[in-house]
Amino acid sequence: WVKKVQSTFKPIAFKKIYITFPWRIEPIDPSLIPVILEPGSAFGTGEHPTTRLCIRWLEEVVTEHSAGKLLDYGSGSGILSIIARKLGCTEVAGVEIDRDAVKIAKKNVDANDTADGSVQFYLPSEPIPDAYYTLTVANILALPLIQLAPTIALKTTAGGRLALSGVLARQALEVSRAYTEAGFEMHQAWQEGGWVLLTGRKRS
Repeated sequence: WVKKVQSTFKPIAFKKIYITFPWRIEPIDPSLIPVILEPGSAFGTGEHPTTRLCIRWLEEVVTEHSAGKLLDYGSGSGILSIIARKLGCTEVAGVEIDRDAVKIAKKNVDANDTADGSVQFYLPSEPIPDAYYTLTVANILALPLIQLAPTIALKTTAGGRLALSGVLARQALEVSRAYTEAGFEMHQAWQEGGWVLLTGRKRS
C-alpha cells in the first residue's frame, strides 16, 4: 500500500523549481532547481492550488530580495521554506502548529542540502529569534490568517512583501481588509481552482 500511495505523487515542474520525491529516480532538467520532498502526513507537496500559488510568488519575488529573510507561517512539510532558501533567501523561519509536521520539515531540510542552520522551524509557542522579515508567506486558511494579521504585521519589515494563500475567492475581501488594517497595501494576485493568492507590501 505504501508503493501505491507513493505512486500517486508525481513530480511537478514550475518555472524555476522541480519538485520530486525520494522514491522517484529520473533525470531532472538541469535548468531547474530540484526540491526533494518526503511529505509524510504534512501538508505541502506542490499539488494543491494554494501551494502552487505560493511557489509562483516565491519564484518571482525572491530574486528581487535575494538577500532577504523569509517567514513561513503554516510551513507544513517545509516545502515553501526550502524553496525560498534554494531561490536565495539567506534565512528562513517556518512556523507550524503540528509537531509531527515540524519533524517532517526538518528531515526535508536535511534531504535538500539546506541543513546549514539557515532554515529553522518553530511551534507557535516558541520564540522566533529574528524580529523582522523582508518576506512573509502564509498558506493556512482564512480565519487563522485574519487572526494572525497583527502578528504577521509585527514581524514584517516596512516595505516588506507578503503573500497569503489558503483563501477562497469569496473570503478574499475579508482577509484583505484585515491586513489593510494591520498596515499592508493589499492586492489580489492570482486565482486557481477557486483559491486566490493575496499579496501585499508593508507600509512604511
